[in-house]
Amino acid sequence: MKPVHINIAESIFEPFWDPELSGLNDWVITNKNASTVLLEQTWSTAHFIFKENELTKYAFTMSNEYDNVLIADMDSIIISAALQIETIILVKINDGINILEKEFICEDGKKHEYEMDVSSIKSITKLSISIGSEKNVDGSGWFNWIGLFNKKLLNKHLESKNDFDENTWDKHLEPKDYKPKFIPTYGILLNTDEILSLRKRARKENEQNKKGSKILMGNLYKDDINFPEKYISDSINFLHDTRFNRKRDENKYLLQKGDKAVIAGIVYKDPKLLRLAARYALSIASCDNWDDSFMCNYKTSTFNHRCFVQSLCLYECALILDIAGEMFTNLGRDLILRKMAEEGIGSINFNTWKYEYIFHNNQMAWFSPGRMYGYAVLMQEYPRIEKYMDIALDDIIENLNNTIEEDGGYVEGPGYFSSIGKEALLTLYIYSRARGVDINELIPPIVSKTVDFIEIVKSSDDFIDFIPFCDSGFKVKPAYINQFKVHLSFMTYFFPESVWPDIYYKHLKLYGMGDNPIVWILNDKISKSNYKKKNFLKLPVTGHVSSYRKAKKGYSRIFVPGNKAGAGHTHADKGSFVFEYNGEMYLMDSGICNYDNPISLDMKFPDRHNMLIPYGTNEIPYPDNPLMNDIIPIAFGNDISFNAKLKLSPGWGKWYKNWERQINSPSPEEIIITDTYSLKQGEGVSMMLNSSLEISSLEKKAIISGKKGNLIIEIPDDCSMKIEKLPNPISPHNRLTIFKKGMEGILNIKMHMVLK
Repeated sequence: MKPVHINIAESIFEPFWDPELSGLNDWVITNKNASTVLLEQTWSTAHFIFKENELTKYAFTMSNEYDNVLIADMDSIIISAALQIETIILVKINDGINILEKEFICEDGKKHEYEMDVSSIKSITKLSISIGSEKNVDGSGWFNWIGLFNKKLLNKHLESKNDFDENTWDKHLEPKDYKPKFIPTYGILLNTDEILSLRKRARKENEQNKKGSKILMGNLYKDDINFPEKYISDSINFLHDTRFNRKRDENKYLLQKGDKAVIAGIVYKDPKLLRLAARYALSIASCDNWDDSFMCNYKTSTFNHRCFVQSLCLYECALILDIAGEMFTNLGRDLILRKMAEEGIGSINFNTWKYEYIFHNNQMAWFSPGRMYGYAVLMQEYPRIEKYMDIALDDIIENLNNTIEEDGGYVEGPGYFSSIGKEALLTLYIYSRARGVDINELIPPIVSKTVDFIEIVKSSDDFIDFIPFCDSGFKVKPAYINQFKVHLSFMTYFFPESVWPDIYYKHLKLYGMGDNPIVWILNDKISKSNYKKKNFLKLPVTGHVSSYRKAKKGYSRIFVPGNKAGAGHTHADKGSFVFEYNGEMYLMDSGICNYDNPISLDMKFPDRHNMLIPYGTNEIPYPDNPLMNDIIPIAFGNDISFNAKLKLSPGWGKWYKNWERQINSPSPEEIIITDTYSLKQGEGVSMMLNSSLEISSLEKKAIISGKKGNLIIEIPDDCSMKIEKLPNPISPHNRLTIFKKGMEGILNIKMHMVLK
């Protein structure tokens, strides 16, 4: 077996990221000490889980025998893996005669490339990896790939990327003493009048800022900001997502700096910042591939991570040419335009041709601002592009009509719903500016129906924008926060008679205005409203239900997610619910963390939600996901009470004969959960209740303690309970589990609020 080279110094022989090339089926599990072990191929990893490991170091061993993996001139093996914190792996390598071994421990819960010297052998006939933990009985993670490298050759390869500096661009940029006019070159995203408005606003903001710093500067004060050339590499990082990039490229962020430099440069009339922005655009254009890593352009693979990175590169290059095009010579401009057309537009168009599914989820919207802005700027030089802008417009409108349900719901949850404002409406905005069309004429009517959906998912917690169900988070990732504000400002501007103004102003109070110029411009056009929130809302197609009632103190809120058959980016949470009271979330949905963290996979499981789960089984109980059945609660409510009934056994074919749940809240302070169930396997059921607040017990009661009150949970006499802390990189995560023996029965859990 001959590994495939990815450069002069490195080669791969286990491409686990590509399901079509992966050799995971050849690996076998031995030495199993955990009660449950899962090793499976996902769309991009070799994923493993172990549960209830005995008090031994290793939960299981995975091994593979080879017909000689030739090491040739390589001297080290390298294993790319993402492991939970305190996970241990023992790597053993056999050449038929000798055995090499080395143990590694993951101390931070992040992805690493684990290296081991193999210079003493010429080939590999067997490779085994033992996985476990001396501290954790449960664990999970994944392997990305296994390969070989030569240290000396690798240093030479990396040195070849250091040929660039500021002087590289002498023929690409105007001279260093060039005096810019500080007028937008094309005026697509921002015209001259808007720049003047931003300057006025910036002066006012800076006068109010006691520190005296220029608020539009963002992270431009960091020491490394002035040297974009040192980030020129084989690939470009997808912001802070480390799933696909190389370990050596982490923290090398080329994107989201040039965009800040160009806006700050033109607003503050700073020629050095405009020149810096131009250097960022040239550095982006000079990277070999607008991809996350070699995994997306591996010689024998068709795998790609779609065009996330390409769309970001397109947008940033377009912005810099649009605002500061005067800083470039014809050579510099043409270099960037060519890369935009071939690597950016070409990649996005290929994705739109090949992947029909992106028209039915958030991805078409995600890719569209870069695509549309790229077209708009390229059109200034190449007029034939104009008709392709209309194709891109048709694509994004089709995407909006496909992804927004008739009841206004969005099945991928509030996190991915942000693609409506920060991507889809931004795309329409760019088109309207480039073509001189009123944006109101472009927005499809279906978008206006989303106001009920957003009212249902709005959180009443004082520190959270939206209830973080599906692949949504408690807080917006730092890399997206300023784009997220674009979403909030667009939706608030277009739909003022809704809960959007409440969400917008609450967010600004928590996080500030940020430095995105579109938010600054729209903010002056947004007015507050006196919209009265509804006590009860239900989406008949999407299935989500909410209750919002005035309580003894503040407001009481219950959210119950539904399911449209086949919905994507959802979790195993059908039947779960969220309870908030007086500005605090007592029973939570923990949402998701960064996808590059192994915990992200655990957070999709039913035990991370307020669910009823069989226990005492040989496998991990898990429903179908995606669930190909509609789950639409039968629900009603008013300003006093709320009731919802759900039939939940569909999708649990191996586990439940029947499971029905009733969520009854006769007053804003009371909740009664009644589960009627019949199992196909297991010793009994376990009721999971999750909270970021502290959970304690007192006799036959559990207490979830908030700042303003306590939620008292009564434990039935025939039940036992357990309280535990779960790993969660975003929020404290405490879980109460209530156990009831028996394969059929009724579990009735009563809860009530006691104010402090």
